[in-house]
Amino acid sequence: MRTFLTVLLYAAVLAATILALYLFPDFRTQLATLWLMIIVALT
Repeated sequence: MRTFLTVLLYAAVLAATILALYLFPDFRTQLATLWLMIIVALT
């Protein structure tokens, strides 16, 4: 159950980031860096 909630949380963060790319296009570099840090933290 905890794994499902973790996957759901990451999916929600991903969806929010994709939405933010269109709402705040000036922050694309920062959002890309955010995802780079998330991927590094997961490995």
